[in-house]
Amino acid sequence: MIENLTGRVTHCESGTSGGPVTGGFAVIDVGGVGFGLHMSSRTADELSAEQTVTLLTRMVVKEDDIRLYGFSDRYERSCFDMLISVSRIGAKTALSVLSSMPPPEFAECVAGGDDIRIARAKGVGIKAAQRIVLELKDKMAKAELSKQKPQTQTKQEPHTKSKAEAMQALMVLGFKSSEISQAINGVDSALPTQEIIKQTLKFLRN
Repeated sequence: MIENLTGRVTHCESGTSGGPVTGGFAVIDVGGVGFGLHMSSRTADELSAEQTVTLLTRMVVKEDDIRLYGFSDRYERSCFDMLISVSRIGAKTALSVLSSMPPPEFAECVAGGDDIRIARAKGVGIKAAQRIVLELKDKMAKAELSKQKPQTQTKQEPHTKSKAEAMQALMVLGFKSSEISQAINGVDSALPTQEIIKQTLKFLRN
């Protein structure tokens, strides 16, 4: 499995002209071999010809097609993985969503149940957005429940609605519930969800 590529950008299409887009495309030369990477327009906009870059990757294999997708960081790739795990959501739709908003915003939309913002991405629509929110929130809830250990009672600050939403958002970004729980306890519960996410990310990155 190809986890990342480091090479020179020989071709890049950001797709930002002409309104909303579903994604971008770039060719990365690695030792004389050109790898075509499909990506969000946000990631493509960060690239320029002849630039040397490192991109995380994900290979999606279908019966009649094999494609390689590129990502600027682990958060974008995690959101992509989450999106394509939703029923009837493919890689093209996932890139459209990630082209319309950065990973933390998408994660916050899922945690807060904001399907309207997700539906604004090109080619998504309200029904698909609702399915994304419902399935991912259910997946996050099950993952968090599976990590709970009733037999061990520890004194922890009760999670407010904002903290609960922040925890779900951070799980969408690829963090484990155990590490989130430890980091989020040091954040003020009175803060809004978005700020709790930012503050917890600082702890998680240290």
